[in-house]
Amino acid sequence: MQTKMGTAKSKSMYDVQTYSNSSLVKKLYLNQLAVPEKTSKATHTPSEQKTSKLESDSDNCLLRRNGYFIREISSLKQRLKVNSLIKRRYASRGYNTDQTTVFSADKDQITFEACNESGQLGTLTLIIDLGKGLLADQHYQEEIDAFRGQAKKVCEVSKLAFNPSSSSKEIFASLFHIAYLYAYCIYGVKNAFIEINPRHAAFYKRMLGFEQIGEERVCKRVDAPAVLLRLDLEYMREKIIRNQATSGSNNKSIYGYFLNQNEEHAILSIIQNLPEQQKKSGKEKLSAAIPLAALNTKNTSTLLYNLFTEAVKEDSAIQLEKLVYC
Repeated sequence: MQTKMGTAKSKSMYDVQTYSNSSLVKKLYLNQLAVPEKTSKATHTPSEQKTSKLESDSDNCLLRRNGYFIREISSLKQRLKVNSLIKRRYASRGYNTDQTTVFSADKDQITFEACNESGQLGTLTLIIDLGKGLLADQHYQEEIDAFRGQAKKVCEVSKLAFNPSSSSKEIFASLFHIAYLYAYCIYGVKNAFIEINPRHAAFYKRMLGFEQIGEERVCKRVDAPAVLLRLDLEYMREKIIRNQATSGSNNKSIYGYFLNQNEEHAILSIIQNLPEQQKKSGKEKLSAAIPLAALNTKNTSTLLYNLFTEAVKEDSAIQLEKLVYC
């Protein structure tokens, strides 16, 4: 990746620097290339400052409900925080966390995060099989292939993690409902899969209607036992419609906590109005044709930060060619 800035009259020299992933992540996390804003003499009350912070942290917001919001994560800072939550929760259960990352370069993986003013509440990653397969194919490809016939798309729910001090059925349901809207309504997926620890399987069967189609095996990614469950998204749609018709009066099922029709339509409107590339990849793509000289300082720093966000996901050292003018 090359970044060149300056004018034709300037005298230049090249300075090539190489960063490892870890050093670049640390550099970007501590200093996000942010340009300090001009200080203002105006004062703000603590409640106004809290609201301002919450608004700034809610980029790509899809839902606001009962004091929390859910967003599709896109920035490096958000990914680092979600990664940290996943690793903490997986480690607490004794799972191997080496491969539990949301820094995938695969554009078909979409990660959602639920937050409130106090911080993170939970996260979920949706993987749409558009030709590259699913994580669960590593152990259950034969079982999943049985549902791939006749050009039917499949998806997988993965990397679920919830803050134990703030998790709730409603947040769990909201994350699943949003994942469903992406999978069923946007991508036309009919079957969803989840690779789950056997001790949690009964909950997903009872509360969401999953059925077990794969025997217990060791999931090599986390070094723990797992079974494969499948959910018919047509069945899920029927349960959602029935719940919306009764205004969520049946809270014995997790569907009683799903979104109402107005909330569902509002989220679909947001998703459908996203730029096509952002809708499919979960991140804004930057055009290489934009000359940095045409941008102001703030826009240039934003552009560079987004470029670094993309580059840091590569599993290799990153070489930055810096054209220094003097």
